[in-house]
Amino acid sequence: MKKNLLILILFFTFFSCKKDKSVSEPIDLGYGYFPLKTGSWIVYDADSIIYDEFKKSVDTIRFELKELIESNFTDTAGRPSQRIEIYKRKNNSEKWILTDVWFATRTATRAEKVEENVRFVKLNFPVKGGKKWNGNAFNNMEDWQYEYTEIDKSEEINKLNFDSTLTVRQIDDVNFISQKTYKEKYAKNVGLLYRQAIDVALDPAKNRTSGFQYTQKIKEFGKK
Repeated sequence: MKKNLLILILFFTFFSCKKDKSVSEPIDLGYGYFPLKTGSWIVYDADSIIYDEFKKSVDTIRFELKELIESNFTDTAGRPSQRIEIYKRKNNSEKWILTDVWFATRTATRAEKVEENVRFVKLNFPVKGGKKWNGNAFNNMEDWQYEYTEIDKSEEINKLNFDSTLTVRQIDDVNFISQKTYKEKYAKNVGLLYRQAIDVALDPAKNRTSGFQYTQKIKEFGKK
């Protein structure tokens, strides 16, 4: 009798522990893809190509860009937010020059970023494949249906390896007279890894191309 009672106690204790463990495990909503730790910084290699249809010229500019999460503050809606300082230089032999100040806010349902006074909804939580949202919901630009196309994928960029990355397709509108392709990649506990923006118009009859292409790839990252 005592032996059977001991077995029952062990049985219920085991399954009670399993139940408690499953309940206590946090759900990963994807906040790690948009970390906001003060002092964190990322340096990028950036390439900009500008097409001038009238001059029929192509100008290529290469530079380094750094994003530094400089401090925390409370925005006008009373939400915790971050001030992001943007620095640029031609190469690593030059000093960084502060060129802009951006802002970021992460709520329970979205990640917002203000770039050059334009607010974008960069990510939508919880993160899941195929999810769509209007990235321009808080600005005056046309609606763009952002979409997660890849989730939790390992990737190598500029010889840096990342275990979990996601890709956001912001817009991909291509036809015989124009191409508008914008996308970004993020890594858990790092943030933005890669940005591509192709916005060109073609005039085959006059052999003219206007617009620009821009790419931004992570080079190194760290914390002050």
